[in-house]
Amino acid sequence: MQYFSRSGYDDKDSLNIIKNRCYLVVLSNKFSMRVVLIFLVFLCLSHMVQAQHSVVKGYVVTVNKDTLSGFIQDKTDKELVMKVNFYSVKAQPAKTYSPAEII
Repeated sequence: MQYFSRSGYDDKDSLNIIKNRCYLVVLSNKFSMRVVLIFLVFLCLSHMVQAQHSVVKGYVVTVNKDTLSGFIQDKTDKELVMKVNFYSVKAQPAKTYSPAEII
């Protein structure tokens, strides 16, 4: 026995159409979740890369007029006005100098 709805489909066809649409919704949700996840990963990676400053060869002149050769953490001028991170050797921890300690 077949029942026809207004659209001309029987119950089995309607059920198949609904199943296919639900399947497409699930696929699109999985796709959108992947896109969001990939976007978040790239966002985190770009933030980590931005947080790492390079180290350049340079020197610091102290108020005692001692010249210390080594490496300075390369930052923006705005950051360098507040403090300078100086490395005598790259592998050692940095010594931070304030504007009052250097010329």
